Amino acid sequence: MKILAVEFSSAQRSIAVLQAGEGRAHHALASAEVVETGPRSTRALGMVEEALQMARVEREQIECLAIGLGPGSYTGIRAAIALAQGWELARGVKLLGISSADCVAAQAQADGVCGRVRVVIDAQRGEFYVAGYDMDAASWRLVEPLRLATFAETSAKAQDNAVLVG
Repeated sequence: MKILAVEFSSAQRSIAVLQAGEGRAHHALASAEVVETGPRSTRALGMVEEALQMARVEREQIECLAIGLGPGSYTGIRAAIALAQGWELARGVKLLGISSADCVAAQAQADGVCGRVRVVIDAQRGEFYVAGYDMDAASWRLVEPLRLATFAETSAKAQDNAVLVG
């Protein structure tokens, strides 16, 4: 299955084309990621087209869109969802919403982090999104749902032997 992944919830927006393998085995098609930073723009479709060209994949071959659901920029998330809804209406593809906190946790696990882990994402204005996970080499599970926390609460969490990632 060919997947177009769209992540616009942060200041670094990205599009990637992935080939899903059997089970959980997925790999990125060669040179199929486009990243844009800086001020928000309306270049979403240009980024999609560039990623598809780099992956040598036609729009018609995309079977699923994976959309980053944040937390993060409301405008960016809304733009990604609008792109996905339009694509789904036109092509009938599958849609998959993915939590940014879960992605950070999965990357930490892939990097070998184990034990109690807290994902911390800047929510601006002195607040943070925080979620807790238990991880081992083979799996991870959410043990503290994502919530908004003050700087003081987040700092206190840093003292309880959990690894902070973000």
